[in-house]
This record gives sequence, C-alpha cells and structure tokens, in this order.
Amino acid sequence: MAELTKALVGNWCSQTTGEFHYKSILDGQINKDSFGKLRKQVFELVQDGVIVRAHNKRDGYYRLADKADEELMWWEGDDIDDKKVNLWLPFGLSKAVYISRPAIVTVSGDTNAGKSAVVLNILHMSTLKESNFKNNAVLLMSEGMDLLKGKMSKLYNNGIPNPPPFKTFRKVSNFEDDVLPNGLTVIDYLRPPNSESLMSIGTKLEAIYSKLDTGIAVVAMQKPRGEKPEAYGGIITQWDANLAISVYSNFGGNPYIKLSKIKKPILLDRNLYELKIGFEIHGGIVLKNEVKEYE
Repeated sequence: MAELTKALVGNWCSQTTGEFHYKSILDGQINKDSFGKLRKQVFELVQDGVIVRAHNKRDGYYRLADKADEELMWWEGDDIDDKKVNLWLPFGLSKAVYISRPAIVTVSGDTNAGKSAVVLNILHMSTLKESNFKNNAVLLMSEGMDLLKGKMSKLYNNGIPNPPPFKTFRKVSNFEDDVLPNGLTVIDYLRPPNSESLMSIGTKLEAIYSKLDTGIAVVAMQKPRGEKPEAYGGIITQWDANLAISVYSNFGGNPYIKLSKIKKPILLDRNLYELKIGFEIHGGIVLKNEVKEYE
C-alpha cells in the first residue's frame, strides 16, 4: 500500500457517501500499527472542515462535510408576491395560502379517504394552469397504474393530451432520486416504515426536501384513522412541510380535509386551522359538492 498521507486519506473520504468508521478508511487496508497516525490525520481533516463527526454514533464515526456551495443572494431578488400562485390547490385553497418555493406539501389521509384524489387534482391543476410546471412535472406512484387513465380522463374535458404534461413512473422507495429540483414532483404515496423505525419517515422527507431548488414536492402519506392529523411517524412528518393537508373519512358520509400546518396564510380574516371542507369524490378523482364550515 502507498504511504499513509493526509492527502491519500482525504481523497478517500471525499468519495464516500454516508457515515464511516475511521478504521474502514482505505477499505480497511491500513495496518494496525498506523492507526495512531491515521487518527491524527482524521483529526486534522475535521479541523480543515473536510469531514465531520457523525452524530448519534460511538466515537470514531465520521461523514463527509455537506457544505452549502451556493450563496443565496436574497437581497437581489424580487419581493414576495403572495398573490402569485406557485401551486394550484383544490377547494379554492390557492386563495387562502401561499406556497413559497422550494416547498413540500404533505397530504396525509385515512385509508381510502381520498388522499390520492387530492394529490392528483393538485398535479392536474398545476400542470394545466401553471406554465412553470407544464412538461416539468413527474408523478411517482407506488401502487399499480391500471386505473390511472380512467381516472385522469375525467379531469380532461377535451381528452387526455398525448403525451400528458407530466411523466409517470412506478416507484416504491428512494423517491429523492427522481425529484425534479426545479419542477413539480407528486409522490403517491410515501409508505409508512415499520413500527420499529417510524421516525425514519422524517429522514425520507428531509431527503426529498434537500433535492429541491425552486421546485415543489407534493407527498401523499398514510395516517391513522380518527382525528389524529399527522401521518404515521407523528409531528416529524410535518417539520419540512410548507402546507400540511389532512384527509379524513367521514363528514356527513363524505370525506373532508383540514389544514394542520400553514407556513404562510394569506386569508387572514379567518382562522384557517378551524376550516373544515367536506366533499364528494366522483369516479375516484373528481372532487365535487364541497361544503365549508369553521369549527
């Protein structure tokens, strides 16, 4: 093996992904007699900001420093125009809340309550009305797509465009790998992890959010039945959300939604957290006969 140098160790670290133990550096080919020298070089790389100590790990674990590489010249940009609709939402919600970019919008619903219908309507409206997302949108579906054509045809009055203004792929995990950094990504849906790792769903959402530049990701998730608004995993599933919509099963026999997190409301004369919107779903996708009330 070549002489153990700081440059050699730093080059190996720069090509890593995830966390590593210092003894695994150079694929574990370092003689035990050189561990003292290796630790000194690792310490120096930490001091140089090349690597950082891994949190929640025993001593000796590190990861490559994840440095921000592009300064945001926020003072040079235009003022926020919250009258501009960045994402079209059903039930007239685009007039009530402003979705800044980048953003995650979560739609958490009971089983068969209508979360898929809500996210597909967001996709349809935003690719139809929002020029930034027309042909710059993707639908990532974890379930089969047999019924998708029949459903979507009910939203296009003049027939489905060929091709439609968004692409569709079947995907069940690692959604962040297909997120459009500057487009619209709709995920239907992010499956809950097993009970031993429920908190990890927050990590999955963080991975999706970290891939966004000026884009928006709309993520459907499963939630427990009843009045609990958060998806499986709890409040952590809303940490990165610009807007969190909760879909419930029964409002006079029909589903209803409530807003459980609003980063920037623009309808200020009413408490939007008290808003309850009941609706009917026709053909598995068309949202009709909405009924709004404030609790």
